Amino acid sequence: MYYTFEKRDAPFVADHNLTSLTDIPHIHPEIELIYLTKGNGVCITDGKEEFLDTGDLYICFPNQIHYYSSDDNLKGFLIIVSPDIFRELKSVFSKKIPQSNIIKNQDLSNDITQRLFKICNGLSENNKLSTAAASGYMQSVLAEALQRMELSDSPIHNDVVKNILTYCLENYTEPITLESVARQLYLSRYYISHIFTDRLKISFPEFINGLRIEHACRSLTAGCNITEVAYSSGFGSVRSFNRNFEYQTGMTPTKYIKAKQNT
Repeated sequence: MYYTFEKRDAPFVADHNLTSLTDIPHIHPEIELIYLTKGNGVCITDGKEEFLDTGDLYICFPNQIHYYSSDDNLKGFLIIVSPDIFRELKSVFSKKIPQSNIIKNQDLSNDITQRLFKICNGLSENNKLSTAAASGYMQSVLAEALQRMELSDSPIHNDVVKNILTYCLENYTEPITLESVARQLYLSRYYISHIFTDRLKISFPEFINGLRIEHACRSLTAGCNITEVAYSSGFGSVRSFNRNFEYQTGMTPTKYIKAKQNT
């Protein structure tokens, strides 16, 4: 299913069991890194599409709007890390954005996969020394990536889209409509609808329901019952939840639970 990282309790997380990526636009203050060892896809960052192939490295800077269109059977690494960890690099990530978020395979060091494995393994050991070692490897990856990227000043204007997404990400489990978002942000509902359909290529209801289903999948995997999940995810009824869940995932919540139990 999807990965979502709008809100992170831990400042540094990594996974090398990558299988799929979210097609729901999202935004967060961390750096997001993806390295593919198998498969390919399209990364959409601040409205710009770029092709990500096997062996390529994708880095999304903090507060860039991003989502993906990809295979369902990817292999690779997914790392989310706060720029606050890297004092020497923090100002770059806060003041700059890349012209391209992707570094091609031929421009990366030969040991990139080995370093990413060391990051994941170090974090999985869950002790201070291994975490410090993982941070060191991560800093080396980011420093190398920044040298390969053409950077420009981050725009200080056009924060409207970010404000809209942030509000939705913080309130999608509550009753939320175009009208309520427009009222809270002092914007036109037609303007917000236009941003979703024209810039993010998704309708407002699809976006909200996508966030709710992602929330539901996490809750079902954690063992919560279907009725509880339906309402805690923001749906007004179990029937509406079941319909949207099957539409988004291709299976009923019950079948989803059984599939997760068998993996």
